[in-house]
Amino acid sequence: MKTVRILAIGESLEQAPQDSDADVWGLKFTWKQRPLTRVFLMDDIGWITARRAGRDVIREFNDTNLPIVCLAHLEEMPRSEAYPIDEVREFFGVTYFINTVAYMIALAICQGYGRIEPGVPKRPSACIGWPVANVAIMSPHPSDNPELGIPIPPAR
Repeated sequence: MKTVRILAIGESLEQAPQDSDADVWGLKFTWKQRPLTRVFLMDDIGWITARRAGRDVIREFNDTNLPIVCLAHLEEMPRSEAYPIDEVREFFGVTYFINTVAYMIALAICQGYGRIEPGVPKRPSACIGWPVANVAIMSPHPSDNPELGIPIPPAR
């Protein structure tokens, strides 16, 4: 079964097991603490750069060998790829997700992942809980993963 583990911050990142064959997706700078297969940077790059004054955020991301999922492809980040927002909105019939983790969960569902794990299996934190509820409420499909309450419909 195609599996993805989603890492956020806090206990999701600190306690996440590393013994999995799953794809591992992380928020922003989580790639500095854990090996990832994809990093999500859904905030405006200007805002992130301003918050981290004195750091060359663009260079930091360019120094990774990871695909970087952003709201749009960024010229200054050659490995950035645009989040397929229109596709995901159409799939779920909605226009908005509550935060980056919800966007990550929604993309995993659209890409046919059969299992979505929070960083800490069987113990989703509030960081994961709200986005899970957000995706579950908006999905027209019943949940087939009662452990996390994440609806995972068949891939289209």
